[in-house]
Order: sequence, then C-alpha cells, then structure tokens
Amino acid sequence: MTEPVSEATDREVFLRLSAQLWGLLGSDGTLNELGQTWSQYLGWPAEHLEGRPLVDLVHVEDRPAAQRLLYSLSEGAPVHDADLRLAQQGDGHRWVRCQAEPHPGAWLAYLVASDVADPRRDRAARVLLEEQVRVGTWELDPGTGRNVWSAMTHELYGTDPSLVEGSVGLGLERYPPGARETIAAAFERLRATGEPYDLTLPFLAPDGTERQIRTLGRAVLRDGVVVRVHGTLEDVTEQVARHRQRAELTRTRALLEEAQRLARLGHWEGDLVTGELSWPPVVYELIGVDPASFTPTRESFRRLMHPDDRELVGEAARRTVTEGQQTVDYRVCRPDGQVRHVRQLIRVAPDAGDPPTRLFGTIQDVTELRHAEQALRANQELLERVLAATNDGWWDLDLVTGGSFYSERWWALCGYAPGELPAEPEPWRQLTHPDDSARFEADFEAVMASGARTFVLPSAGLHRDGHRVPMVVRGLIDYDDQGNPVRISGATSDVTEARQAELAKEEFISNVSHELRTPLTSIGGALETLAAGVVGELSEPAATLVEVGQRNTHRLRLLIDDLLDLERLLTDRQPFDRVTGPLAPLLAEAVADNEPYATLHGVRLVVDAPPDEVLVTVDHARLAQVLANYLSNAAKFAPLDSDVEVRVRPNPNGARRIRVEVVDRGPGVPAELQPRIFDRFVQGDPADPRSRGGTGLGLAISREIVERHGGRTGVESRPGRTCVWFDLPLAGAGD
Repeated sequence: MTEPVSEATDREVFLRLSAQLWGLLGSDGTLNELGQTWSQYLGWPAEHLEGRPLVDLVHVEDRPAAQRLLYSLSEGAPVHDADLRLAQQGDGHRWVRCQAEPHPGAWLAYLVASDVADPRRDRAARVLLEEQVRVGTWELDPGTGRNVWSAMTHELYGTDPSLVEGSVGLGLERYPPGARETIAAAFERLRATGEPYDLTLPFLAPDGTERQIRTLGRAVLRDGVVVRVHGTLEDVTEQVARHRQRAELTRTRALLEEAQRLARLGHWEGDLVTGELSWPPVVYELIGVDPASFTPTRESFRRLMHPDDRELVGEAARRTVTEGQQTVDYRVCRPDGQVRHVRQLIRVAPDAGDPPTRLFGTIQDVTELRHAEQALRANQELLERVLAATNDGWWDLDLVTGGSFYSERWWALCGYAPGELPAEPEPWRQLTHPDDSARFEADFEAVMASGARTFVLPSAGLHRDGHRVPMVVRGLIDYDDQGNPVRISGATSDVTEARQAELAKEEFISNVSHELRTPLTSIGGALETLAAGVVGELSEPAATLVEVGQRNTHRLRLLIDDLLDLERLLTDRQPFDRVTGPLAPLLAEAVADNEPYATLHGVRLVVDAPPDEVLVTVDHARLAQVLANYLSNAAKFAPLDSDVEVRVRPNPNGARRIRVEVVDRGPGVPAELQPRIFDRFVQGDPADPRSRGGTGLGLAISREIVERHGGRTGVESRPGRTCVWFDLPLAGAGD
C-alpha cells in the first residue's frame, strides 16, 4: 500500500508536470515558488527568476497592465485573461495570458500564465487551479445567454455537469431569501452596466446546511458595452467563522478588562507556600503601585494594608483555609497617601490540595460606596426632616417584588390611618376617585411606555367621607438594564386650595369676558360707523386713530372669544358633534383653509396624507380649530421659502391610536418654555415680532379639544426643527 503524500509534495508534482507557468506572487509583486516550466519557456535559469519582480520581466509597453494586475490582487479581486509579454533570455518576448487569484489567508496570490496560442492548456490549468484552491468559476455570454460553470462550481451547487447546464436561475435557488435578492440585483447591474461585485452571503449547501459563499463578478466591456461576464465562487464558511470567533474573543477580552476597570475590581491568586501573588494590571491601578517596581507578594501587600486592619485580613485568610470562602472589608494605604476602602473575596483554589496551598479571589475598590453610604445616611436624615415639614404624602413601589410603602401623610390625605385598607388591590388604586381611575391609569401606563424618568400627573382621591380630593402625583421611575421599570417613588399633594383658586380665577375671567363683550361690541360698532363716514368724512389723523381703535377692538374681541371658548371647554358646556370618517380629507381641508395665511408669511404647507382607511371619530369643526392653531403658529415662525409639514405617524404608545404632527424649521421653542407651551397665555419671546398678535390661548384651547376627544398633545423642539403633535384614538378604539 502506498504512503499518502503531503500537500506540499502533491503541489510540487503538479508544478513539475504542468505545461503552465505556475507560481506565487508575493506582497511586493515578486515571483516565488515557480514551476520548472518558467525556465523552459523563457530560457532564464531558475535562480534568475525566483524572487524577481514580475514587472521586471514584462515588456515596457505592458507594464501598466501588470501594475493593474497587482493592484487588483491587493484589493482582493481575481484577475482573468491579462495578456502580457514576458522577456526571453537573449532577445525577444513571448505572449502569455495570466490568471491570478488572491490567497484567502494572507497577502499573496496564485499565478498561472499560459501561452495564448494554446487555449486547451489554459483550460486544463484552470481546472487544476480550481481543484487546488477550491474556487469555482462561471462565465456568461450576454449575447447568446449561454452560462458555463466549471466543475468546482457544479460541485458547490450540488449539480451534475453531465446532466445539468449552469444557469442564473439555478444558481439563485441556493441562496436564502434576502441574500437571493442581493445577489440577483448585483448580477443584473453587472450584466447591464459592468459594475463588479464582491459579496459574502449565506448559501444553502447540497446537504442542507447553511454555508458562507464569497462570490465575485466581473465584466468585459467593448466600447462601453458588456460582452462577457464572469466570476468565481468560494466556500469561505470556515474563514468567516474564524474571523467572527477572533473578533468576538477580542471584544470579550476588551469588555472584561474595561468592566473590571470600570468596576474597579480585579482578580488575584496567591501561593500559601511561597507567598507569591499574581494579578492583572487593574489591581496595580487599584492599590496605586507601579508594576515595574512593585513585586506582589503576601508580605509586600500586607505592608500596604492599614495597620488596624492587618489582623482582620489575616484572620479571614486563616478561616478561608478551613471554611472555603470569606469576604472581608479593609483599608489600603496607597503610596500617594490616599486611603482606599476595598472588599476582598477569598476562596480556596479548586486544585489547591489538602491542606490547601493556593487561594484566589477578587479585590474591589469600594471607597465611593462607603462615601455614598455615609452620604445616604445623611440624606435620609435630611429627607425625614424635610418631609416632616411638608404637607405631601410620599410613597414607594417596588415593581419587581410587589412591595410598597406609603407615609402617614399619604393615608391622611384621604382620611385613613396607615394600613387601614387591604393590601389588594393596591391602596393607591382603592383611593383613586372612580371618575379619574381609567384616565389616570392610562396616563400612568403611557408615561412608563415612553421611558420617561419623571412624571407629574393630575389625579383625584376618594376621601373616606366620599368627597373628591384634587391631587397632583409626582414620581421618579427607575429602570433596569433592559429598560423595564423596576421602582417608582414619589409624592402626592392635595391641591384642593390651588384648584379652588383656579376655579375662582376662571369664573372671574369668564364673568369679566361676558361683561366686556357687550360694551366692546358697542365700541366696535361706533368705530365702524365713524370709519364708514356716516357722521361725515374724517380727517386723515382721525381716520388713523379710528383704524387703530378698530384693530385693537378686533384683538380684544378675539381674546374674549378665546377666553369664553376655553371656559366652555373647561366646564364641559361646549357640545361636540362627533362624526366617524377618514382623517385625510380633514387634513387636506385644514391645509387649504390656512394656505393664504402661510403664503402671507412666505412659507408653504405640505401634507403627507394618511390612507383613507385611517378613520377617526371627531368634531370636524373643532379638529379644524386645532389644526388652524398649529399651522398658524408654525407659519409665523418658519423661515421664509420653507415648508411646514403636516404628517401622520403611528402612535408610539399604542397601536389603536394615530399621531398628527406639524413640523417647521424655525428657531425652535426654548427648552424652559416647552413644558408650559400648552398653558394659557404662554407665548414666545416678546422681542420677536412674529410672537405678537396672538392671545396665548390657541394651544391651550387645542389641548382641551384634543383631550375631550380622548387624545394627548405634545411638543418636541430644537433649533431648526419643531414638531407640535396630537394623538387621537382610531375609530372604535376608545380611550
């Protein structure tokens, strides 16, 4: 039985027997490991050719082509049919056709050159090359549609070359969806324009396993027209896997080192017999010593411990030998004078023997934790004093364990003693007034779904004697690393007095508005009579004064109308005529109605209408009022010759809601103004001429209208982009 030959011996036999010019190209373009045919073909002795740059052998007119060949290989692209003239010994040159493929693992390339006069030898060389490097080739004639696959390509696709001819469609079947579309699009661009591609894609092997295939495509053009396309296929699954493993290992190591550095935690190992210690760089940083001058031993490290803690650490080590594990906190006195608190875990090494000869564990700098604990104790004392001086009830909910805490004042807000109600359902749900329960829980869920850190929500409590207690709930939400809320803490305030004052103010404004409407109407009528010349022609100064009076009377009338409108909304005395229908026509109508105002300010209104199947149940006139307020504000502040966009988006906090946005490219709403932008009488910078002329009630009225429809309002703004939005339930979705 013959002995198997090595891969290197096998290759040497092929090189010696082949009629082709075989060899390797190094990273500097030199010829290496050349077959004997080079000397026979060109007449040069082997020592003259080995290690010589390829360009030196090329005819001076062909050297640019040789340089292009080397550049393509350096970019990882194979080279096919590069015709060059190589110098013979003595005089003259011989034409050869070069084929070259980059080596997948290092910067060198396989090179085969053949006499162009013998294409049969060239084809044989290609077959042999494919078998050596496991790279398949294909070629397509766009004119005839004939697609030729090499034997290796058939092997990769799992087809029999004696039964099946290669085809584009057959090749695409091996790629899963997604990858199939990618390679199909790249191939069409190659065939249409000659644009090359180099892709690594998932591929379904004949045995059903998923592999990674690197496929390259190139084109031959004549006068800008693609006359031939060709390329290669190579199974690079192992290379891709190794690359990913190396990348993941590097990433894991870097993350581990960074995590230890961020946590100020390092591991260590100690020999109880020799006293030697070993640890990573982070421990040197932690204890403040230079690894170049500090030798870690049990004695040298003991000298860094605070004298009062040395016996404590020694006792922990002795107990570890008998008990297996100990944790000890102590102080380290660094050479720079700092005293750091550390926590050390000590364990017996798994293979330490009996009795143990080696210990290992971790050491962590907990100085900041110690300081934080001290500060926390001080803050708790301060908090207790502050809370005792306030009239708020505070509470804490642990969403993981279900535990909760409510202060005495929180219970007293609704007339109860601490713990007087059963634990289930949660006390805050039992003490929320039934009329506010559904709205408050919906607002609460929306806050948590948005990922907000803090919230302020209006609510109402149900007092023990049955009366309603207006409240404001303020909270702080903690989230885990996955973004899930895990804890909520906050305070609840009784705002009965503030609400009574607000109602008194609203009643006063309403009464004043009603009382002003009649005399203001008379004043307006008198001014119109004067302006019409009924009592005689006015002089120019008098006419100017009358015009000023009319203009300001109109502004006062708008203000009073807005005040009365808002008062009716707040007191639920404004009837709503809700109709179900598509949202798109309402947006288009609002844009058309406000187009003249936008044109006056030099901007354009653009609407991105939703599909007709987006249905809402709304009062059309009231929704038009909301859109008019949004659009007029945007038009006033948008830059000249810019677009104000009306867009419809899915609501981020619920699939059964829709969001309408009005976006402009103006200077933006100041950050300190954004939380109050929908409050009454809130306007922009009074120094900005564009902020004048409004009542400061438009957005407040808009908020009341939207909330009466079960929706919400909001603003997102920065310089150069302001988005004012409102949400509405889809028809049939409810609140």
